[in-house]
Amino acid sequence: MKNEYTTLAVTLSLTGAAVYLLSRAHPAINADSLVGFGVVLMLLAMAAAEYRITWKKLIGR
Repeated sequence: MKNEYTTLAVTLSLTGAAVYLLSRAHPAINADSLVGFGVVLMLLAMAAAEYRITWKKLIGR
């Protein structure tokens, strides 16, 4: 259970950081593209949580 909270917190913080960096790097991005980007990231985060993908499985240690 604790691991799932950590995964959720990491994915949400990465999403927030990506949105912040995208808004700073390219100010012409409109709200529709930010919502679409957020939806895609959340789908990836949900898939990672559903299939229990961990950094150990990805990196190999």
